[in-house]
Amino acid sequence: LAALAEAEVPAAPVTPAAALLANPQLVARGFFERLAHPVVGEHPMPGVAFRLASHPGPLLRRPAPVFGQHDDEVYRDLLGLTHPEIEGLRARGVLADRPAGA
Repeated sequence: LAALAEAEVPAAPVTPAAALLANPQLVARGFFERLAHPVVGEHPMPGVAFRLASHPGPLLRRPAPVFGQHDDEVYRDLLGLTHPEIEGLRARGVLADRPAGA
């Protein structure tokens, strides 16, 4: 890295993702936010690259959804399907709570 800098070649080390958790700058900024996920438990998750003066606390509100978690809301509330119609989609394998083959 020093030789590249001396030759005026822009370069930087590649940091393994796991090492980022201990990066002093990211720690000081509170970049990683701990979230509890119903399947994998609680883990530090990368936050957003910016901070808002109007919202100094954590910005992540919830973990990634599990497979099919919002199916009922989407099909009922957004698409207007009835409960029997949604259950019919499940019975035909159009909707599921796990990926095919899992």
